Order: sequence, then C-alpha cells, then structure tokens
Amino acid sequence: MKIAIIQLRRIGDLIIVTTAIKMIKQKFPNAKIYFIVSPSNYFVLNNNPEIEDILIFDKNPLKLLPFLIKLKSLNFDFYIDVKDHYSTESNILAFLVNAKTKIGFNSDTHKHNFDIGIPSAEQNINLHFIQRINNALKPLGIDFSNDFQNIQNLPKPLIYLTVHSHTFVNNFLTNNKIKQFCLINISASSPSRTWSKTKWLNFINQLLASTAEQQFLLISSPQDIDIANEIMDNINLNQINSNLFIHFSPSPFEIICALISRANLLISPDTSLIHIAAAFDIPVIALTNNIPWNITKFEPLSTYSNIIFPKNINEIVENIEIEQVLEAYNNFKNKA
Repeated sequence: MKIAIIQLRRIGDLIIVTTAIKMIKQKFPNAKIYFIVSPSNYFVLNNNPEIEDILIFDKNPLKLLPFLIKLKSLNFDFYIDVKDHYSTESNILAFLVNAKTKIGFNSDTHKHNFDIGIPSAEQNINLHFIQRINNALKPLGIDFSNDFQNIQNLPKPLIYLTVHSHTFVNNFLTNNKIKQFCLINISASSPSRTWSKTKWLNFINQLLASTAEQQFLLISSPQDIDIANEIMDNINLNQINSNLFIHFSPSPFEIICALISRANLLISPDTSLIHIAAAFDIPVIALTNNIPWNITKFEPLSTYSNIIFPKNINEIVENIEIEQVLEAYNNFKNKA
C-alpha cells in the first residue's frame, strides 16, 4: 500500500502531522508512506526510516517539472491532506496526482478534487490537531477516538537525530560544564506571539535571583539575535554564577532538536519548538495568546505541559504577567 500525505510550508504543523506515521503503521505495518512538503519544512522529515520518500514541491521551474513527473508516476492508493480548510496548491496537486482514493477538505465554492471529504475547521473548532488528523485517517479504518481523553497519551511526533547533531550538542554541554539545564526560547513567528525584550529580561533576572543551582540556556531565531545579545548583556550575573545562564547561538534545525532533546524543561512561546519537545517528551511551559480554539488545537503533547496565557480572551502573549510564568516554573521545579 502506498500512501501520500501532504503538508506544505508550516514547520510546526508538519511536526505534528508526523504522528500520522505511527497511526498508519499500527494498522498497515508494510505501508509505504510518502510526504509531499515544501523547501521550507522538508528537513523535519530527514533521517526518518519510516518514510519511503520525501517529495519537495518547489515552484522553481527547474525543479517543478521533475517533481510533477515523479508525482504522476507513483500511483498512490491514498492521497491524504489533513488540512481542514481550503488550499489552492493542495487542490491543484490533488487534481494532478494519481491515487485510487483522495482524502481532504472539499470547499463548497470550489471544484471537489477529493473523493472523500473531511470536516471543516468550523466543525473541528474544539478538536486538537491530532484529532483533525485522525478524521483524515478514518477512511483507512484508523480511529484513535477512544484515546482522546488524555491528549498526552496520544502518539508523539517523530523526529530523528543525526550522530553529528548529538555530537555537536554533547561537545557544547561538556565544554560549558552543563549537566542539566532549562532551555528558554524568546522567539516566535510574529511579535504578537512572544514577549518584548524588556519582559524577557525582567523574567530572566527574577528567575536567576530565585535559583541557585539550575543552569539555563537562551536560544532565539537568527532574526532575534540582537535581542538575545542585549538580554545577555543585561542579565544580573556575578563571577560566581556566571555559568548559570549561557547563550546558545542560532543553529540548524537538527542541532536545535538535539539540544531540546537534552533539556529538562523548555520555556517558549507556542512555536514549533513546543512540538519538537513533544517528540522527545520534554516538559514544556508554553506562552500563548488567549485564543481558545488555538489553545485547544495546539495543546502540547509532552506528558508534562503547562500552558500560560493572558487573563482576557484575545489578549496577546505580551499581556502574560511575569509572575504567571515564574509560578509555572516553580510548580515544575517542585514536581521534578
């Protein structure tokens, strides 16, 4: 059986969609699973032995034609798009692909290119992303509905690390005499999804003032490197505890994954890093906007998770009080 799953662009979404691999393999151990992805997210699937092939949908004319030729030649049994909203690109590919059964969202206002439709985002408003993925797998006889009472017991995302990434992180930790650490990520996909520099700095200084032994690593996206450097320049450290807080420079995806896999806690805005942590069942404290459907859809899959959001509906992360996150950290420390 040959199954194609499409998930373009978004890194975090693709990480969660990898949970479908385990769902499929439990039902069809010999299934050959193909992923159709983008140049911006394909690396999530690197080194995954459960995947037959990764097909990268690149609009570069020199790469598009070979992609389409290969797509047409594979003759899938199932072509699956787990998105519960309309996508022009996915519908075009659904029209072009050869598959016995095509599963995805059929819009009322566009041509139906899927043989079996799945519920819309409006119908799924109270469902986790994994439950929405399960809706797209039900036509294959795969149903995890009975397991949804506890989201954290559902299949975790699948990320495979290279020897190089393990070695790089091990060397960094050894050279800096780090054994256990809490990882703090200050970056998100937009300013509305994270704290300001001032708030991060105040939080970190209060955290360090109340912690004598825990080591912390600070990470950010390349775009936020100046903010990270300013935080490092202004945190309150003395000569005695100067190794309590260390900056880990922006690094490739596989290195960040290896680093997260070694942390004892991740504090971060609700980004793809939260889903990476779930792949290794690392505890998380996630800062998110107070948008109820979004909180439900992307609830962290780590066994231990604490979601922090502002008090009022539709307020953004900046409105989260520092005391809320300090309390969440202390609660985790007391349970550890």
